[in-house]
Amino acid sequence: MKTQHSKPDPGGTQVYFLVEDCALQQARAADAGGVVIRPKFSIGQFGFVVLCEDTEGNVISFNSLK
Repeated sequence: MKTQHSKPDPGGTQVYFLVEDCALQQARAADAGGVVIRPKFSIGQFGFVVLCEDTEGNVISFNSLK
């Protein structure tokens, strides 16, 4: 949400959403005008992560086991 009282901050809180397959969210974010900061990568036994920036500059992450 855009507001005059705050702005997105790359050094701020990082939110991770648990999803079925983060590769799908990676494609959806790009299709919706977001930026894929780091494509799907392995985090070992904990699965995979994708880092994206939405159209307002917020960094969001997706985590999946596949």
